[in-house]
Formats: sequence, C-alpha cells, structure tokens
Amino acid sequence: MGHFLAQGKSVLVTSQTKKALSVLKGQVPEAIQNLCVSVLDDTNLDMVRSVDGISEYLSRYTSNELKRKMESSARQREVIIKQLAEVRRKIYAIKYREFEPIVYNGDSFSPAKAAEFVN
Repeated sequence: MGHFLAQGKSVLVTSQTKKALSVLKGQVPEAIQNLCVSVLDDTNLDMVRSVDGISEYLSRYTSNELKRKMESSARQREVIIKQLAEVRRKIYAIKYREFEPIVYNGDSFSPAKAAEFVN
C-alpha cells in the first residue's frame, strides 16, 4: 500500500467486516490515517474526519512550506539511498571475501581446504 500511495495512487482495500478494516487502519501511519475512509460504516464519521484532517493540515502549512518539506525529504531520501548502496557494496565485498583463496608460502588454498588443514 505504501508503495502505491507514495506514487500518488489511490488504494482500495476490501473486507467483509468493519473490524478487519479498522485493524488495518490502525496499522497505517498516523499522519495519513485521516485519509482512510470506510464505506462500510453506517455513519459518515470517517468522511468527516478525513475532510477535517485535510483542512487542518492545509491550514497549518503553506504551499511553499510543503514544497520545501517535499524537497528536503527528497534530498534526505537520495542520501539514504546512497548510504544503502554503500552498505550493500560493503556487505557483498565481505561476503565474497569468504571465497577468496588464501595464499600461504606461494600456495593458494580455498577457505574450505584451509579450514580442513587447521582442524
């Protein structure tokens, strides 16, 4: 769900019971819970909360503030992606180092053969 929402798409979740939907709504980040509207509810309370939440959010922030926040988040995301790529590169380097031959006195041994020798 988060992936589609991040792409600006709407998500429709269906369920036979209200309980399952309310549990799922509880798992959604609090910042966007007001955007979850149940059509199974007999009252329009979810719709009222959604409209109130959107209105309150828009009254709290100007479009310039939201744009700056969006740009800042995008920069932070890029930094995190670069850090993640570096960590992955290090993990792969460590992983493949386990399979590098061990050279001793000019002879090359696989790590498995060296382990047999040590034991």
